[in-house]
Amino acid sequence: MKIEKLFLPIVLLFLIIIIILQVTYNKKPVYSEASYASHNLVTLNGPWELYWGELLEPKESDFNNYPKTFINLPIELTALSINNQSINYNGYATLRLNIKVDDIAQVYGLKGNYLSSANKIWVNGEPLVSNGNVTKSKEAYAPYYFPLEVFFTTETENIEIVIQIANYHHRRIRLREIHFGPINKIIQYSSYNIIKEGIIFGSLLLITFYYFVLYFYQKREYSLITLALISLIIALRVSIVNERVLVRIFPNIHPELLMKLGYLSAFLLIPLLIIYINKIFKMGKPNENKYIAYFCLAVFIMIALTNVRVYDFIFEYGSFLFVIWGTYKLCILVKTGITNNIRGFHIMLTGGLVILYSGLNDILRELTFINTPELLSIGIVFFMILQSIFLAWQFKDEYERASALSIENDRILIQLERLNKDVEGKIAERTKALEISNSKLKALSNIDPLTELGNRRYFKEKLEKEWNASIQTNRILSIIMLDIDYFKQFNDTYGHLEGDNCLKAIAKTLKSIVRQHKGIGARYGGEEFVILLSNSNYDQSKIIAEEIRHSILSLKIPHETSTVSDYVTVSLGIHSNIITSKDTMSSFINKADRSLYYAKESGRNRSC
Repeated sequence: MKIEKLFLPIVLLFLIIIIILQVTYNKKPVYSEASYASHNLVTLNGPWELYWGELLEPKESDFNNYPKTFINLPIELTALSINNQSINYNGYATLRLNIKVDDIAQVYGLKGNYLSSANKIWVNGEPLVSNGNVTKSKEAYAPYYFPLEVFFTTETENIEIVIQIANYHHRRIRLREIHFGPINKIIQYSSYNIIKEGIIFGSLLLITFYYFVLYFYQKREYSLITLALISLIIALRVSIVNERVLVRIFPNIHPELLMKLGYLSAFLLIPLLIIYINKIFKMGKPNENKYIAYFCLAVFIMIALTNVRVYDFIFEYGSFLFVIWGTYKLCILVKTGITNNIRGFHIMLTGGLVILYSGLNDILRELTFINTPELLSIGIVFFMILQSIFLAWQFKDEYERASALSIENDRILIQLERLNKDVEGKIAERTKALEISNSKLKALSNIDPLTELGNRRYFKEKLEKEWNASIQTNRILSIIMLDIDYFKQFNDTYGHLEGDNCLKAIAKTLKSIVRQHKGIGARYGGEEFVILLSNSNYDQSKIIAEEIRHSILSLKIPHETSTVSDYVTVSLGIHSNIITSKDTMSSFINKADRSLYYAKESGRNRSC
């Protein structure tokens, strides 16, 4: 299959998808005086009066004395011409719109994500909010990229909205849609967007952390660090676009730094994805990834040393080259995957198509060619989910290959031992091999196979060691007994397979918390777990027990037959004591068991 036969159809497919997206994108209702009702959330597309080169204030200016042009939002003003003259990106203007409402008792609001790099808003002659410093002077001007969100009341049905804008920072003057409606609709709309972007931002940060951890466990897998970097730069981008979560967290962040972080992700995404695909499928020419890395470094330096007008110009005219480059690499991927029968290449292809589709959508959206939702961050999350499946397959295949090699090695070793059992050196080797096997068996005998925690035997060995040390040093020792509430009913309702999954999830949470507090955790039997804490008094142990209980509850494992909660809960019993030679380990454990019994009798889902 020739690459050239695949390349053109894929490019045409993306163009068709984008055209369909343009035509079918579902917008919010547009304001109309004839159809507006006070409970609606609508977009104020226009027509707006535009007074270019004028900063007019409602109470001080007669708008009829100034030349005006009518525009509809969204729009890029620098693409307009007034009196056969193009609008310069250095300049200022006034926008004006009159609307009519049917309920003057309402509290209304305006919501917009982007209105030039500085703006100031009046409603019915009253100044309400200013983002940045809007002036005619470049020296006094100050940009500030923050979403418009303002609320007001009106004493008349007619509402006049006046917006001053100015720009001496960006090379394009863009005006996004402005939404209008009652305060509850505006707050609901903003909250939904902030929560959605916060969830995506948090998910990407968790994915970044996950792949960084995987990389440090498998330091030769550079593909993992590439995925971590991809997630990180897209997380930064999510925090910058639309609701600008980063600006809400750091309101004093410099506008130029904000632009640099946003454009960095746009420039680096496709090159990093290509590095990742080349690494996973061993594609590309020799040293190709090294040259792409040099390119990424050059882009970073260029963005760091120049201003937004430079790298926005390069982005506007070079972004489509990135898309074409990415499409070409996907064609190579298809050829490589089919030719070499690579397992899972279709997953990578699907993820790549999603990235290219969402990336091209966002490029066209950024350049105001289309008015569609931002998709790239969602596309990246979807891509990362696919990569988790793909990497799981890879790790499974590597494990199976290692297991097969291990079996083969064992078979060869047995043959050698049979052939050379009379040789003293071979006997020594066999003895050593048996010692290693016994050591592994001993280690395995201390591990619970389901939860991968230490078992009861392991716990008793550790307890004996800590017990003797506590007697010698006269230090305090604490034990926590944990039992899953109504676990039998859980198994009866959901089955033993889900019961096993529940035990695994709780064991994973327990292991994480106990490790933080340098304790010892083990599965004591059935649905019971035990934690041993050295140098921890009752109050300190109580805090740790509550942390464990809350963490397990936050797993939100459904348990419809529990009388305590809709989710799986645990009860914990605590006992602390300064160990002396008169104490016994069985008494020590029994006291914690009695505390557990008291926690259950007191209503469960608690620690005592």
